[in-house]
Amino acid sequence: MKDAWDRLHGCLTRMSDRLADDENGDRKRIHSTVIEQGVELVELLKHFNLTGDANMEMARKDLERAINGHDADDLKENHVAREAVKNRVDAILSKFNF
Repeated sequence: MKDAWDRLHGCLTRMSDRLADDENGDRKRIHSTVIEQGVELVELLKHFNLTGDANMEMARKDLERAINGHDADDLKENHVAREAVKNRVDAILSKFNF
C-alpha cells in the first residue's frame, strides 16, 4: 500500500508543479504524459488497493474527477480549466497525509 500512496503522491506533485505558473508568472509547459499518467494511475489504483483502504479509494476518485474531461491541449489553452484542475489536485494533496 505504501507504493500505491507513493505513486499517487508523485503523480499529484508532478501535476501540481506542471499546472503552476513559473516564477515569472508564465505558464509552464504541459505535456500529454502529465494527464495520461494520471489517467493510468486512476485505473491502476482500482487494482492496487489491496486492503480496501477507503482513503485510497477517495483519493483515486478525487483524482479521477479532477482530470476527467481534460487533456494536455485543453490545459495548455484554457487557463480557467488549468487553474481548476490545479486547485483540485492541490486539494487532494492537502486532504491526505502523504
